[in-house]
Amino acid sequence: MFHSSMLPNATIWASTVRKEIRRFRILIVGRANAGKTTILQRVCNTTALPEIIAPTGDRIDLSTISPSAQRGEHDIENEMVFKSNPGFVFHDSRGFEAGGSSEFQTVKQFIANRAEQKLLSDRLHAIWYCIPTNDATRPITRAELDFFEECGTGNVPVIVLFTKTDSMDSRMTKQLIKAGYTDEEAEQRAPIQGVIDFQERFCGILYQKKHPPTSHLFFREMQHPEADVGGLIKSTAEALASDKNLLQLFVSTQQTSLNLCIEYAIKRDLLDKLNTLSALQERLLSTTEKNNVRLVLPILQWFPHLVRPLLFLFSHTNTSLIGLYLYGKLGFRDLSDGADIRLLLLRLLQLCM
Repeated sequence: MFHSSMLPNATIWASTVRKEIRRFRILIVGRANAGKTTILQRVCNTTALPEIIAPTGDRIDLSTISPSAQRGEHDIENEMVFKSNPGFVFHDSRGFEAGGSSEFQTVKQFIANRAEQKLLSDRLHAIWYCIPTNDATRPITRAELDFFEECGTGNVPVIVLFTKTDSMDSRMTKQLIKAGYTDEEAEQRAPIQGVIDFQERFCGILYQKKHPPTSHLFFREMQHPEADVGGLIKSTAEALASDKNLLQLFVSTQQTSLNLCIEYAIKRDLLDKLNTLSALQERLLSTTEKNNVRLVLPILQWFPHLVRPLLFLFSHTNTSLIGLYLYGKLGFRDLSDGADIRLLLLRLLQLCM
């Protein structure tokens, strides 16, 4: 039977990281209609619109505001929070357009002000910069070039999201047909070739600037609820690798990639402590159930959305049922009454190999 004495000093449901930081804060930058809200919806696994919360703590109901007045309500200081994942808090630089010097200065000042906040929870933790690729006449605007030339973000990573890349398919298909490909061949090659062509022509410009982006990704057909944002989640995690607290907060807050949680929990946490995979496997096969609990708890801090049900299991039953519960949540169906935490960890290791 589980007892509280089995817990390590830093229990996962009262972790220092979550007490001090609480929520992962992201600034999303870009032109109007760049697909920013859609990206955030995919990240938070929802089709609903976010709640808008003013700095005073008051909620802003945009449905009661006329469309012409809504632009003024989209203050960059307002917080955007999705009910499906309140662990993320977003700030939106709506209407960040070419030639809009006031908007540009507002973004610069916001980033600078957040960097000076004493509390880590009030600082920015990442910036996602959306650039749509659907305008062939101005794929990268002066405002975007100015941002990477003039706007230093310190240790805050900036990831560029090239959105609406499916809009390049038609143009690229025509170019490939002119180059001698059949219609079918051109349609098949267009999505990949369009990205390659865009990268060669435009991406290098951003990385030549004084404050280049940390990385960039391409997104297509994000209007579909099942669209994949796994690349964005992984790239953001990699950009946070030097700060374990922020990394753990981000990985455990996102709920779109269970495999990423497993990877960091096993490969980049336990293995760092035990040095090798074989050492961890040997420890699991030879240790007691009490020590197995001590191994499992650090892993579970990467899976906070599983913790609340586990509180009941920890308090009312033995660790075998905890193993059964986690098996089910992680998609394993070949269960038996004898499943325990040791088997759970070994299965997690198999996924990581």
